[in-house]
Amino acid sequence: MKDLEYETMSDVEFSHWWFKHRFIKVKNILRAQSQRVSSSLKVFDIGCGTGGLLVQLKEESFIHSVSGCEPHPIGIQFCKDRGISILECRIDQIKQELSSYDAVLCMDVLYHKDIDPLEGFKVINQLLKPGGTLILNVAAMPCLKNAHDDNSMGVRRFRLKELKSLALKNGFTIIDMHHWNTFLTPAIYLKAKFDTLFPSFNTHHSSLKLPNKIINNLLKIILKFENFLGKWIKFPFGTSLFLVCIRNN
Repeated sequence: MKDLEYETMSDVEFSHWWFKHRFIKVKNILRAQSQRVSSSLKVFDIGCGTGGLLVQLKEESFIHSVSGCEPHPIGIQFCKDRGISILECRIDQIKQELSSYDAVLCMDVLYHKDIDPLEGFKVINQLLKPGGTLILNVAAMPCLKNAHDDNSMGVRRFRLKELKSLALKNGFTIIDMHHWNTFLTPAIYLKAKFDTLFPSFNTHHSSLKLPNKIINNLLKIILKFENFLGKWIKFPFGTSLFLVCIRNN
């Protein structure tokens, strides 16, 4: 990601509607895993950015410890300032004890220009204990490529079948995989077309900026309602794909 995106993320990730909803999704999965194994979890976050997700998770009673990796100097410094111990490297540079973690998080990392998704899955497999959980989020639908992708140095958006194939080829059993942020997809599609027509408009602006309080709360409610419906409906599209899978023994 560009420097501006890291700096903006550090300011908004504890209150921004999208980050808040993603955190809730991750927290619920980890709590369920902890209950399943009857123990607290050792968690590793690949490409942990400014460390906001780990800061929030380490306060939960079902988390034993948190760590991660991040290659960007600004992200690394924010993690240090927040008391998070991380490895200063990309996913393909991790030199870590194998089969160490109960859960690995990989949030919007595999679409980055410097990452090979297939190799990324292999590293994740090595980090997880047998039976451990991978929670992964990626940008979906190539037609939604927008200015935020460029600012984040994202070069690919995934289709559901493509992500499913990567998980199965690398020794994972899929527990859940679904699109989310579906209701806002039409608006984001229009924004993507605008970015294509006027690429210079977003050059000096971060797409992560926090909307005003009323809009931010409204968007949280929309995602909460969507998540409620998702218990019965598998939405055929959405801006992101969320994957939960288990490493096979």
